[in-house]
Amino acid sequence: MEGAIQSYRNRPFSVGGDEQANLNEIQIVVRATFQFADSDEAVYSKSFTGTATYDVLDNPVDGELDAAAEALQQIANNAFNDAVSNW
Repeated sequence: MEGAIQSYRNRPFSVGGDEQANLNEIQIVVRATFQFADSDEAVYSKSFTGTATYDVLDNPVDGELDAAAEALQQIANNAFNDAVSNW
């Protein structure tokens, strides 16, 4: 399996009463290809998207890192499930 990050977005998700973002959403898109070593043809080659939100008022730096890790975990789970779904 190989993949590459196609996009990384960090944007406001929820706005509070003071019209300031209080939650941001991380969205990561990865293009992944899964192919058996002894095969010339890929099982799949497609994009996977993961998202997670974090509180920008609490701890924005760690919050973004944690949200990015959660989004990447979603992508890894979905890519793995697609790889083994036809076994």
